[in-house]
Amino acid sequence: MAAAAAPPPPAGGFVLFLHGSAGSGDESRAQVAPYFAAPELASSVRLSFPTAPTVPIACYGDTVITAWFGISEVPITAKTVRDEKEVLKAVDYVHELLDKEIASGTSPSDIFVCGLSQGGALAIASVLLFPKTLGGCVVFSGSVPLSKSFADKVSPEARKVTPSSFPYTPVLWFHGMADGLVLFEAGHAGCAFLEELGMTCEFKAYPTLGHSMVDEELQYFQQWILSRLGISGATETARPSSFVLWLHGLGDSGPANEPIRNFFSAPEFRLTKWSFPSAPRSPVSCNNGFVMPSWFDIHELPMSAGSPQDEAGVLKAVENVHAMIDKEVADGIHPDNIFVCGFSQGGALTLASVLLYPKKLGGGAVFSGWVPFGSSVTERISPEARKTPILWSHGIADRTVLFEAGQAGPPFLQKAGVSCEFKAYPDLGHSLSKEELLYLESWIKSRLSASQEKDN
Repeated sequence: MAAAAAPPPPAGGFVLFLHGSAGSGDESRAQVAPYFAAPELASSVRLSFPTAPTVPIACYGDTVITAWFGISEVPITAKTVRDEKEVLKAVDYVHELLDKEIASGTSPSDIFVCGLSQGGALAIASVLLFPKTLGGCVVFSGSVPLSKSFADKVSPEARKVTPSSFPYTPVLWFHGMADGLVLFEAGHAGCAFLEELGMTCEFKAYPTLGHSMVDEELQYFQQWILSRLGISGATETARPSSFVLWLHGLGDSGPANEPIRNFFSAPEFRLTKWSFPSAPRSPVSCNNGFVMPSWFDIHELPMSAGSPQDEAGVLKAVENVHAMIDKEVADGIHPDNIFVCGFSQGGALTLASVLLYPKKLGGGAVFSGWVPFGSSVTERISPEARKTPILWSHGIADRTVLFEAGQAGPPFLQKAGVSCEFKAYPDLGHSLSKEELLYLESWIKSRLSASQEKDN
């Protein structure tokens, strides 16, 4: 009787994702797996999300939580000392998982070890000490949990380089500069540690990001792995299908507003591209000519319904916004799936930009903004642009852009033949509220869903 044929080796790549302390494999799966859920990807990339054992943690008063190894202190700094015996015990566990995967037929070059926080620290330690070259390692808000004395134990294969000096085991490291749990210095020191070993590390810093994973990181992570697996058509499949442009207020910056996207976690936003540009620095009349980030000049504050406007400056800024929109349209995003949003001066520019764009867009959202030009400009609004819906939110207690300035918006738009949903917030001053952003999330989501149904 002939022996049964051996089962074929697993197809595609294998991603092992290690959660942070007090987390779980299921929690990581819920956040990471959707980025590999498309049928074309699910059949090519297998995911594993193990859960750490529960142990008492000294820095938390011996509270019992899930953890890969002990934690002596928080926040984690570049000088934090770990119990390296516990780290190595956890590394042995990860190596057992990797050995099992390789024994089943998966090529080591198709295996990726990734993790968040403590899981990221374990991921980098596991890759460095594994005796074979792996596909790569991705660290989110992690640190190197080993002292420099362990450098001699790093496998030559793990840091092996090709003649072009590209590491066989590439490392991608994400870290938020506002991380208060694993300090940015700890992440930066990890990258330096790898470079001392002769390895290269792609380090991506996020100025306003705390101790968390965000959509921008996860989209880049997805593409980074797929590109190394050489999955045909994967990049095209995962191409962004919608675009949200956020315009900040006077004196602010784009990066400072990036946490806004944390409110947009629904599946409809999985393939949404975000952009938070910063205004150029220029003299501002209402601040005695002081140079600051500003989309156009502002003559007086508080802004009222009758305040003078810098129409020439507004129209110049509109051209720049239109160039950003045109780029996304050229890259394949349908105008119906493009949304321009902004706060204060950015809200005024949002209104001007969507009204003067030649095509209908998904929508424009104005927060604490105003109409930045006279009624004569309405003659330039195209029939298509008049179909773009506007959401206008304004605090009644606003003392910087007076509520009357916001109230003047809907009548202006009504005369121009543009629909506007106006939402007043009685106790809100000149700021963005959680309530406003949650409503914006549902407002955009409903329009994305409608657009998808129309396409189907």
